[in-house]
Amino acid sequence: MVIKKLSLVEIMDPNQLMPGQVITDPNLINPAYYNFPMPTQQDAKNEITLVSQTNPQTLLDEFEHKLKGEIKELNDNGEEKWIKKFDAIANNSGIQSIIVDLGSIVNQNTILSNLEEDDIRKLTVEFGKMLTFKLMIKYKTYDIQKSNLNTIVMGATSLVFISLKRGFKEGERKFLKTTVRSQEHLKFDQSQQEKEKFTWKFWKW
Repeated sequence: MVIKKLSLVEIMDPNQLMPGQVITDPNLINPAYYNFPMPTQQDAKNEITLVSQTNPQTLLDEFEHKLKGEIKELNDNGEEKWIKKFDAIANNSGIQSIIVDLGSIVNQNTILSNLEEDDIRKLTVEFGKMLTFKLMIKYKTYDIQKSNLNTIVMGATSLVFISLKRGFKEGERKFLKTTVRSQEHLKFDQSQQEKEKFTWKFWKW
């Protein structure tokens, strides 16, 4: 009997086999040898979870609760809940106005941007000036005590700065890409290990 190592083309087309030809490479028999791991529904969920965890909207939500005088505590069921502990630092109209202003910068688009240090500095300073001027005019309308103006401006400006820093030289975008690629490499390595196990079992058989 003539032993011939078949090509991939011949393997994929059994009609190409000639009498006396056999497959000698067990890897060519293993379908996993040709397949890279395909994204699964769980992979998609993991990516969505990763993006949601890095979404700065959570920072806005926390800041809004703090303006309302609420802090996060565990209830009897071990669940975290926002509980009102202090007087609100502004009325609802004032709080919503501040959050809307913050949302114009503290968002997903900002942290996934490509910003330079000068951009970050200018945007932070301009936001601080804008909010200060606005609150100085409307602090009575928003039921804000003058002693709390600096607290609000500093807290809001800090959130702006932190969010802009995440977009410094595509830092956040690179982080997400690296994390996703690491997950893909891990999945591929696991697939390769399964392929090697299959090959070993074939020869052992």
